Amino acid sequence: MTVARRSAYVLLGLLIFNVSWSTPSDGNDQHAAAELLPSQILKFSPATNFSGNVYIDSNSRNAAYQKVAVLPFKNTAGQSGVYISDLFASELLKTAKYELIDRSQVERVLSKNDFCRSGIIEDKMAAQLGKILGVQGVVVGVVSDSPSIERSVRMIDSITGKIVWSVSHSVVEKSGTSPSLHAKDMVEQMVAALCRAWIDTGDVKTAGILPVSSASSTGMFRKVAISWTPDISDMVAGYEISRKNPYSEDYFPFIRLEKNRQGRMSYEDKGLQDFTLYSYEIRTISKYGLLSAEAVHTEAITAGLPDTPNNLVAESGRIRQVPLMWDPPSDQTVTGYIILRQKPDHSLEQVARLTDRKTASYVDKGDKRNPLGDGQTCIYRIKAFNEAGVESEPSSPVKATTRQSHDLSYPRRD
Repeated sequence: MTVARRSAYVLLGLLIFNVSWSTPSDGNDQHAAAELLPSQILKFSPATNFSGNVYIDSNSRNAAYQKVAVLPFKNTAGQSGVYISDLFASELLKTAKYELIDRSQVERVLSKNDFCRSGIIEDKMAAQLGKILGVQGVVVGVVSDSPSIERSVRMIDSITGKIVWSVSHSVVEKSGTSPSLHAKDMVEQMVAALCRAWIDTGDVKTAGILPVSSASSTGMFRKVAISWTPDISDMVAGYEISRKNPYSEDYFPFIRLEKNRQGRMSYEDKGLQDFTLYSYEIRTISKYGLLSAEAVHTEAITAGLPDTPNNLVAESGRIRQVPLMWDPPSDQTVTGYIILRQKPDHSLEQVARLTDRKTASYVDKGDKRNPLGDGQTCIYRIKAFNEAGVESEPSSPVKATTRQSHDLSYPRRD
C-alpha cells in the first residue's frame, strides 16, 4: 500500500488492545509479533472527506528536526493565510513531533528581510529563512477558498532546501457550515494524515513527548504487576508497554493502554515463567499516535510455586486416628499447609488447613459426620501455600491404617 493510499485514513482515537504473547521459537518470531503492532496501535476508518495526498521523504528519519518554524501561508483567495497557518501550527504542536518557535520571532525576521514581496516563499527562500531563524525545518503553505477549498503545506529542510514532507487537501464547501469550523476540521485531517504517514514509515518516536516520570513493578506468581502515574497533559492519549523476555536482549511492545485520568495506572503481565527476571519499558503515546523517544524502565522477578513439605509420614495402628508428621520446607514464603486425604473415588479432599508455617504435625480423626473407623486405610498428601494463597505441588502419597478393635499390636509408621 502506498503512502498516498495509506494517508486516506484519519485518526479517530486510541484503541485498547492486548496482543497475546506466545513464547517464540526464535528471534524472528518475536520480530514478527512486534511488527503486527503499528496497524493495531490506533483505530482508523476510511476518511471519505479526505481527498488529499501525503508525501514523506524516505531519508527524513535520519535527520534531526527538533526546532521548526511555521511561516504565514499564502492565500490566493478566501480566508487569511495567517489564520490557517496558526491553526496548522497549533495542531502540529499537539503531535509533539517538533518544537515550534514563536510566531513573533518569525515576523521579526520577515519584516527585516525582503524575502517574499509576492507573498509566495520558494523552497530556497524558506531554507535561507530557516538558517536565519536557527531552525532545522520551515513549514510553508498555500491556501485557497475558491472555487474549492484547498490547502497545501510542506516542510523544507533548512540545510538542503529539500521537501521533508508535504500534505494537501481539497474539499467542496458545504452550505451552512461555519468557515472557521470548516478550516479547523480540514487542518485536523491533514495533520492526522501526516501522522499516519509517519507511523506507516516507522517514524513514530519524538523527543517532544515527555516519558512517564516513574514506574514500579512487583513480581507475583507467574505475573508482574506494573503501575505508574498518568500524565495530566491533553497531548497524552495513552501508554505503550514493551517487555524484554529472558531469551532476548531486545524490548518488544505487547500492549497499549488508554490513559486513565484518575489515580495511578496499572497492568498485570500474566502467564510468565517462575522465578524469572522481566524488564519493561513504558512510553507515552500522543493523541496522534507518536511515541516518546525516552522510556521509563522497571523490572521484577516473578514468584513460583512454594516448596513442597518434605518427608511426610503417616502412623498406622492408632485407634480411629492417623497422626501425620513432616519436615517444613526452607522456603520462607510458605505460610501454612493443606492436608489432603484420598476419597474412595481417588479424588482428594481437604482434611485441614493449617496457618502456622512452623507446624510439623497433625492428627486426622475425621469429622463428626465422618469419623475415622476401625481398620480404615487412608492415603494422604500435603501441600504448602504462601501469603498469596498459591499452593505447592502435593507431596508423594503415604498410607496408614487405623487399629482394628481386636488388634493389640503397637502403632507403626508408614
